[in-house]
Amino acid sequence: MDKEKMIASTITWARSPNEERAIIDSITELSTRDFKAIVVVDGGSSKQFLDELSAIPKTTIITNADNKGLQYQVVESLRRASKENAGWVFYTESNKFHFFKDKLDEFLSTANSYMSQDKNCGIILPLRSKRSFMTFPPFQREAETVINNAIQVVTNQALDCTYGPRIISSDLLECLDELPEGIDWGWMSYVLIVAHKKGKSIYGVELDLDCPKDDRAEGTKEKLLRIKQLGDHIRAIHYASKLTL
Repeated sequence: MDKEKMIASTITWARSPNEERAIIDSITELSTRDFKAIVVVDGGSSKQFLDELSAIPKTTIITNADNKGLQYQVVESLRRASKENAGWVFYTESNKFHFFKDKLDEFLSTANSYMSQDKNCGIILPLRSKRSFMTFPPFQREAETVINNAIQVVTNQALDCTYGPRIISSDLLECLDELPEGIDWGWMSYVLIVAHKKGKSIYGVELDLDCPKDDRAEGTKEKLLRIKQLGDHIRAIHYASKLTL
């Protein structure tokens, strides 16, 4: 794949030294893949962190999103990326170090075959294998299974919408202009369903993507986050399912 035709898009908001280090390591690893650029919209991290982040090659930092929330950051990052004269945007969370290091090359290689062979390709997702999905905490699995099953009702495809990273055709991103306020995490489901309704092909690349060991604890805080994400996705799926495109 000609990565000069692909922009990486992500968001950051580092609230502790550990988060700062994890994000710096992840974006540094991502930068070695030689995307045309990496567009980062930050939500209020420290100046020292942003200075270190901006020193990573090809990284553009946008800092107008302080306290504006997740949805603003994501949409702003994707919009900026789509304006970089690239046919594709690779969106990812900024803390996916193990995915970048161990699986990104395999994902991009397989994605390239889909993009090359299908001119109608719209979105390509990494899919967690059944074995690796079972390494995630039980409540998270339950919430994400509901989301994925709901998406399947609309698209007739068994997809893993909630792992995070995805390649999106830039011409789909104009749909974000119609994204209702407060959808937050549900933007992922929304864009998938828009792609389906526009007749775009959606592909999955199954990979062994184990849950990082540091993320396997699941207390009340983590469960409440999953409830929030579940609500966002269900509202987005219901909204997008009614669209006439």
